[in-house]
Formats: sequence, structure tokens, C-alpha cells
Amino acid sequence: MTPGELLKQARRRRGVSQGSLAIRAGTTQSAISRIERDRVSPSVETLRELLYLLGEDLVMAAEQRDSGIDETLNQERLRLTPSDRLDYGVAFANQVIDDMLALFPLNEAIMEQAEALEPHTAAMLRERSAGSYLPITLPPIETIIERMRARGFALADSLIRAYHVALQTKPLVILPGISGTGKTRLTRLYADAIFGGTLEANQHYLLVAVQPDWHNARDLLGYYNALNNRFHPTPFLRFLQRAAADPATPFFVCLDEMNLARPEYYLAPILSALETEDHLIDLGVPGDTVEAISGELIQSPFRLPLNLRITGTVNVDESSHTLSDKLLDRANVIELTDVDLAAFRQSYREPVDPAAWPIITQIHAIMTRAGQPFGYRAIAEILRYIEQARGVMPASQALDQQIKQKILPKLRGDDTPRLRRALAALLELLLGQPQSAWGKAAAIEPEAVAAAPFPEAAEKVRRMLERLETEGFTDFYG
Repeated sequence: MTPGELLKQARRRRGVSQGSLAIRAGTTQSAISRIERDRVSPSVETLRELLYLLGEDLVMAAEQRDSGIDETLNQERLRLTPSDRLDYGVAFANQVIDDMLALFPLNEAIMEQAEALEPHTAAMLRERSAGSYLPITLPPIETIIERMRARGFALADSLIRAYHVALQTKPLVILPGISGTGKTRLTRLYADAIFGGTLEANQHYLLVAVQPDWHNARDLLGYYNALNNRFHPTPFLRFLQRAAADPATPFFVCLDEMNLARPEYYLAPILSALETEDHLIDLGVPGDTVEAISGELIQSPFRLPLNLRITGTVNVDESSHTLSDKLLDRANVIELTDVDLAAFRQSYREPVDPAAWPIITQIHAIMTRAGQPFGYRAIAEILRYIEQARGVMPASQALDQQIKQKILPKLRGDDTPRLRRALAALLELLLGQPQSAWGKAAAIEPEAVAAAPFPEAAEKVRRMLERLETEGFTDFYG
């Protein structure tokens, strides 16, 4: 019995698929398939480990067997003269050469058929250049856009197309932009659209919330515990193992708010693997394999799956880090800053107060000119707040509160013409009076504020503008 037959029988006895065994062993399904088909001959230690993962032991024993030599023929050869033996040897060698030459065309045909059936073997992946990534069959882009639109997505078609092409060009895309513009949602809906666009849990998508205290690759991949000689993998590393076991299927990872920590630190082995020919990630363990806490074996170095697509979302504010050229050189950067209110209104499926919507659009235009636009998330939450307030307070009062609660805290800074114009324009809108009617913020009478369409927000903006005029700086909390 060959090693491949032995492994296949053991796997079938245990009811384990090739893919499941590959995940346990930290290898690919195609590698297990090649062993079972005797395409490769595993070492005794490798075969022993694979059988151990199946709950079986490899037992070896020696036994006497027939040599298989025809002694009569052997005696006849011994009676040949030296000259006859030489002639016989030459004839035998020529026959072996002729037989091998006859087998070469057959071998080429078999290899071509095998590569056609299994085009993504580990050997072929190693031969790919660093800039060549696995071709994966995807739905047409029109189908992807249609499925995303069906889920109420408001981003422009051109942006979805750019994201689609970027992911196929290089498996690292960075999405910077203001908060609430749909960066994270874009990654999820795109991955869902690849697999049919259903609302069910997508097993080919992983959302990783980056933490501010991440300092090295252990935070992303896991760590080796020298006390018990075991590796503690993260969900991200387990996701990579699943991707490696299914190389013909795309897998998507979203590193949400990736610049809360320094990406160059915790992504260092990933960035290196993206550019090297072998795409290897060193897990920092002693030896070629290590046992995980769940019992399966993990290979180190681990090969970064070429069917993996990584997207990082980026917020640019005081809580995040800037991105280095090292990272930007290895990624496509697609900025999400434009907010299409018309597209949002068309795709928004919940009630919209007809009187509130024009005010929201005017405030959004003012905030955009001030360099502080708010995204789709903030707009949706304002509309839901107004709808929830129905029967509790008038819609205008609910909108007044939301302007103060969600929009005004974003305005702060030194006295610049842009900030001064923004506060003045907001105060005109909230008071319902042009600036020519009140002049300076300090001159506005309390009665005028009380009679304003949005008195709470108007009073707050009046104080902010007055502070800017007197101190040269303002914020929401002063």
C-alpha cells in the first residue's frame, strides 16, 4: 500500500475532508490531494503527523519477503563470457533509453492534464512572480454593483468599479475618508456581492477591529508560548489558513480603522510577504511546525494566500497615525470624501421628514465648505432620531437637538475666514435672519434666539461665534 492510499483510507475512515485535514495541518487542500494521488512522496515524519491529526498512529515493522529474483535466469547470466555480458549490458541500457524516450510524450500529456485540473498547486504558486496574483473568477462588475445597490448602498458606480479593479491589481487597498461615508460597509457589501449578495453570514469575509495598542505582528497573527510550546493564533491567522485551503475562492479582510495603530509595525510581515517571491510569513516559532492551542499543526513560515484581499479603512483625525510611504507604495488608495445626498435620499428606505431634509442639505453644504462634512451615517442617525421623536416632540425640535448634538461638536479651531464664514452662515440659517439684521454675535438679543426656528442650536452657534470674535479660538465646549 502506498503512502497516499494509506492516508486516503485513514481520512475516509474518520470522515474528514481533504480541506479540513489541510486546515489542521496548516497546508493546502491541493497538497493533501497530491499526496493521496501519489504525485508526491511524503517523508515518514510528515505521514506520521498527518495520520496523528486524523487520530491514528503510523506503525512500521520489518518482515522477510521474497527477493523476486529469478535464480535460474541469474545462473544463466553468470555463465556468460565477459564479452557476452558486455553486449547484454549495452543492449539492456539501449532498451531502457528507448523506453524512457517513448514515455516522455505521455508524461507531458499527463502533466498538462493535471495542471488543467489543478492549476493552483503550491509548486506553481511558488513560480509566480511577486507581482502576479491568483486569477479568480468573479461575477461581472455590473452584477456586483446591482447586488450592492439592492442592499441600499449610496456610493457612486465609478468608485465601486475603481475598488473592484484595485483589488484585482494588488491585494491591498486603503480607503481613507471622513467618518461615516461607508468605507467599512463598502468592503462588506462588495464581499457579499461576490458570493450572491445575501444577508447571511459571509464565511469569506473577516472584519478586524484594529486596536490602538498594537505594536507588532503578534497582535495581528498570534504568539508563541514558550512555556507550553504552543501557538496562540488569532482569528486573522485562522482566516488565512482557511483561504490557503481553498485557493480558487477569494477571501476578504477589512482592517477597520487600520491607522489607530501604526500599520507599518503590526503589518510588517504581511507587507514583506506581498513583495517577496515566496510570500512567506515567519511566525517566530522554533521549528517548521508548531502545535496550536486547539491541537492542529501550523507551518512556519506560513505562505500568504494569493487569493486573499486586504482592505484597510482610514480616518484622518487627531486619534490616528499618518500612513508612511512604505505602506502607500504597496497599496492602492481610494479616497471616500464626497457625500452624494441625492443618491442617499434615493437609497434610504426609512421615512424622511420633508421639512427636515432641506435644512439638512443646507447645513451639509455649509459644513463641507468649512472642511467638516458629515457622512451618511450621521445623516441616517439624524433622520432616525427625528422619526423616533414622533409623538414625543415636534420634528423641528428634534432636528434642532440633532444639529446641536451631532453637527456642532465638529466645529473648532482658530479664527480663520473659513471658520468664521461657516459659523455666520449656520447662525443665519438657525436664526432665520441674515447677518445684516444682527451684525455681531454678542449683539443678538435673547428674544431673537427664543423666536428662532432652531433655538437650541442657534444659541450654541451664537456663543461659539462670540468666543471666536473675542478670543480668536472656539470650540463646542467653551
